[in-house]
Amino acid sequence: LRATVESLTALPVTEENRQQALVSLAQTGRDLRKHVADMQETMRYLRTFAVTVKITGAGLAEFAGFAQEILERIYSGTDEVNRFAAHLDSLEKEVKLAASLGASVSRGYADTVPAVAAALRNDAAKITEHRKDLGVIAREVGAIARGVQSKVASTLSALQIGDITRQRIEHVQATFSLLEDFLSGEDGARLDASARQRLQNIVHHLTAVADERDVRRFPAGFGKRRQDDRK
Repeated sequence: LRATVESLTALPVTEENRQQALVSLAQTGRDLRKHVADMQETMRYLRTFAVTVKITGAGLAEFAGFAQEILERIYSGTDEVNRFAAHLDSLEKEVKLAASLGASVSRGYADTVPAVAAALRNDAAKITEHRKDLGVIAREVGAIARGVQSKVASTLSALQIGDITRQRIEHVQATFSLLEDFLSGEDGARLDASARQRLQNIVHHLTAVADERDVRRFPAGFGKRRQDDRK
């Protein structure tokens, strides 16, 4: 967009340079016109002189032939000069037309280019500012996404830990139920109070060891994530 603005801004200068070139070309044409007029006048003088010589030497065959050849060359030169003059006339007309159109284009550039260039500069500035805003929004969205990702991970970890805890509680309850069934059964009845107490201590100890092992299986950093989520 900035390159477009620069190109538009350069258009009036480019057109002005073209107009100057047309003015220079028109001046060159006018200068050539003077020389062409001199050449045409010279050719008319030579033609008159050649006709006079031909008439004067009419009685001499060789001289008359020479005079005729000179006259033909003068006619040929005159035709060339006249054709050049015609081309020069055509060129001058084309230059005048181009200069007239160029002047109209220059006025159009002067009326429209500054406003268009200013509008494009303003749009470019707005686009740049919008890109900056989008960058800020993208960073904010990224931070939010990372926060959501962390909370989702914490939630999944909590669900996993809850499931492990539930399973462990069920295992402990099942163990205690088995112990209670054993103690209330025939085999448990044969144990004295000391043996019953030792058996209960062993089961409680094994249960505690299993609980500690399960706690170590919890995902690392779960406690910290939970604290961060509460913040």
